[in-house]
Amino acid sequence: MDNSNIGLFNDSDSELNLKDEFYRYLSFWPYYIIVFVFFTIFTLVYLKYSNDIYRSSARIEIIDKSQDSEMALPTAMTIFNRSMINLENEIGVLNSYSLNKKAVEQINANIKYYSVGRVKTNEQHSSRFFKDYELTYNVDADTITEFQKYEIDIEDKVLNISKMDSDDNAEYTLRFANLSTKNTKHNLPFELEIFDYDEKDLRKQIHFNNVYKTVQQFRNLLTVVETGKESDQLDISIEYNNPLIANEYINTLLNEFDMDGIFDRQLEYKRTIEFVDSRSVFLNNELQQIELSKQNFKEKNKLTDLKSDASISISQQFNYDSELFSAKSQKDLVKLLEDVLSENDLRMMPVNIGVENNSINQLISEFNLMLKERDKYLLSAGPNNSLIKNINKQLEDISKNIQISISNYLNTLDLQISNLESKEREFEDRYKDIPENEKILRSIERELEIKESLFLLLLQKKEEASINFAVVKPSIKIIDSAMSLDKPVSPNK
Repeated sequence: MDNSNIGLFNDSDSELNLKDEFYRYLSFWPYYIIVFVFFTIFTLVYLKYSNDIYRSSARIEIIDKSQDSEMALPTAMTIFNRSMINLENEIGVLNSYSLNKKAVEQINANIKYYSVGRVKTNEQHSSRFFKDYELTYNVDADTITEFQKYEIDIEDKVLNISKMDSDDNAEYTLRFANLSTKNTKHNLPFELEIFDYDEKDLRKQIHFNNVYKTVQQFRNLLTVVETGKESDQLDISIEYNNPLIANEYINTLLNEFDMDGIFDRQLEYKRTIEFVDSRSVFLNNELQQIELSKQNFKEKNKLTDLKSDASISISQQFNYDSELFSAKSQKDLVKLLEDVLSENDLRMMPVNIGVENNSINQLISEFNLMLKERDKYLLSAGPNNSLIKNINKQLEDISKNIQISISNYLNTLDLQISNLESKEREFEDRYKDIPENEKILRSIERELEIKESLFLLLLQKKEEASINFAVVKPSIKIIDSAMSLDKPVSPNK
């Protein structure tokens, strides 16, 4: 047989087989229609009654705190306009349990409100629970450890509140007239008074959740990412079934994050204020004693006005006194600082109090900066963490270096003062005809000037620290506040 004829027969057989198969399955068309209608109805019901998920997001910019420090020295990072911000640390703080716990406690996020419908139950924001109502709690929401559910139902203007068990069965039901619980004795953890409500929405629920589980729930829903590699901005977002709750939570979280940053910087100024306050009392007593000594000396020797010997070189005398005054002032100030450091227990050290030694000032600034970093890491790591222990060791080393630097600086000042006093004695020996009373009085006045100058300097530093404490800059700049998309991300995600 010819091969071409065989090919024609095969093609014809294939067409017949396809037609037979098509008509064979076509006979089941009623079943296809039933399945199609069933899945269409199921999809429509699912989309109608499932809970929608909304994404709420915000964008913030982290402010470089190192630019606010008066003692910050230029570095390679600042010269080339590179940020000193560690965004990974900031992300860790935003995701930390302690910060999220503050946000949950601030808005009582562990207490949830629901509207119960025929098919599904929707979570509501507290502002939408009823049209007009007043709700207060008889318990501290932060102390709730066990889950509690209460169902609220309005029937014939009578308020019915039922305590529900784990199987959604009512353990007991309390009835309140006038839609208020305030005038009736009960054991409910809240007081509710309803002034206006929606006639179509009469069944509600209040859930009291464990604070720890609520914090963990929001932490799992929270997403914090960098906007770019060279950016100081962060995008914070959360996906939740109620956009109002999501917006409120993110805004509260950002506010608590900002307040934590402000508190860190205020702590340093507060320590400076406390240092000045504790030393001002001591200096004030010394000033009074010196002034009394001067008064007694003048009264005893019947002195009214003394004139310097005209033959004495005024410029030379002024130079010696000025240098000696400056050296003794520095010595007194450093001793006050040494007393504070001896009682320091990993707390902020006072900064910029007038010590004219760059090494000491730089070490104190480095100590305070590392202490802030350690406190941030403590938010997400325990005190036994190896990183925390390493930072504590570095803090101890810096503290020892500060003490050594202070000791060396005091030795230098002592040597300088000794040399100046020696030169002054040589100067005085050449003018032995200067009355003894004048020398004694000048010594008293010099000591008085030293204490007054130190006292005024400390008061000035206290005033500067108080102003900085009151007007400290925020730690973040909100680029876009929290808001949700008008359309849900996905239903029942």
